[in-house]
Amino acid sequence: LAVLDEPFRGVDIGARRRIGGAARDRAAEGAAVLVLSSDVDEILDVADRIVVLVSGRIVLDTPAGVLDRARIVAALLDDPGHRKEIA
Repeated sequence: LAVLDEPFRGVDIGARRRIGGAARDRAAEGAAVLVLSSDVDEILDVADRIVVLVSGRIVLDTPAGVLDRARIVAALLDDPGHRKEIA
């Protein structure tokens, strides 16, 4: 298990690419990789699955390939009391 907490914050674009590549490489090797980030664009670039939490509640849980930035932001602004799943 690899846990990366805000790995893209405060680093240059080259480091972002290396971090994202390393996370994808570990996942391809079979490791579970958990990336915690407030950077929606970076998460969309690196994640296979996205879970959005608001006040400790899951408000969105879906494969990354079916999402875009607008849908994630909408989930963040929606009622946090209702869990949403997208096939």
